[in-house]
Amino acid sequence: MTAPDMTVFDASRSRFRLINDWQNLSAENSDLILAFWRREGAIKDEKKASVRLQEIVAHACDETGQIVAVCTAYGSMLPRFGQPMYQYRCFVGATWRTTNLVSIMLRAAQRGLGNYARTNDFPCIGILIELLAVRSGVAEKVRGILTVAYGVRSIWVVCRWSPMRAEQAA
Repeated sequence: MTAPDMTVFDASRSRFRLINDWQNLSAENSDLILAFWRREGAIKDEKKASVRLQEIVAHACDETGQIVAVCTAYGSMLPRFGQPMYQYRCFVGATWRTTNLVSIMLRAAQRGLGNYARTNDFPCIGILIELLAVRSGVAEKVRGILTVAYGVRSIWVVCRWSPMRAEQAA
């Protein structure tokens, strides 16, 4: 089950169309995302970009249809948690970094990965985010985020837990 595409507005009334790509990235969207990364200087190494395409969760387009943000995730087992978690990344184009798009993308990833987890026996139990460049209040604005710790390099590590299955709670 994939989350439907949707249109959202941020506080500045900018309109974005969110496309859920998790486990369902089309060849056309792959090409558009690669072009976006090249244009923004996000991932210059073609091999790394190719690998990252396999991890696409969602992307956002502006009103003209141009891609303005992409989020990715991959499953990993971190010793700190002892449970499989999705490691989350988000890249927002330079023009859109003053909007709430980073929060909008995280909520889209929560929906998409949460739906996937619930229908696929929870391959990962939540989303782990390492915030390298924290704008004031970003973590506080997104509901369901739990600040876990500060990392060794003054990196915030925050976590969004997926709802447990009924048999896990018993």
